[in-house]
Amino acid sequence: MNRYQPSGQDLEPTPQARAILLTSRIIVGSFGIGIAIFLIVSIMNGPTLHLPSGLVSGGIDTVMIPLSAVMLLSTPGIGLVLRSALLRPLRTRAQSDDPPSEEDILVRFQSWTVIRSALIEAPGLLAICACFLTGNVIGLAIGAVAILFLLFNIPTRGRLNAFTRDALGTL
Repeated sequence: MNRYQPSGQDLEPTPQARAILLTSRIIVGSFGIGIAIFLIVSIMNGPTLHLPSGLVSGGIDTVMIPLSAVMLLSTPGIGLVLRSALLRPLRTRAQSDDPPSEEDILVRFQSWTVIRSALIEAPGLLAICACFLTGNVIGLAIGAVAILFLLFNIPTRGRLNAFTRDALGTL
């Protein structure tokens, strides 16, 4: 089993790391495509789109849209807390005589990527669902923002290297 060696340099990804990056990209892309397809279906098959005249329309969108907005805006903070929780055991092991293996780091990186993406997808789908049911166009806007969040969270080699450096406690 390969072990990552602490160093200040970015690490060249191994075949296993490249496979995890590709799989993670496919998963994140699938989340984004799912939101986009539901957004298109909502536009084509939902009620006539409208912008509510007041802050409170009295429908189900009164709850669903603010809830989805709060959920979406809280995902970066939740993602950082989750990342820290996933890194803590790896850092502890890195300081011991038994440093974490490449597989340990990659599994946690992929878990962080998938969970963070699901946290972005859920409010996007909830907001689009509100739009589909009520025609409130704000739901589409929140769904589009969720797609943008996913695009900015696509796993990259740099993110994997940063995660690895943080896991090993190197600069």
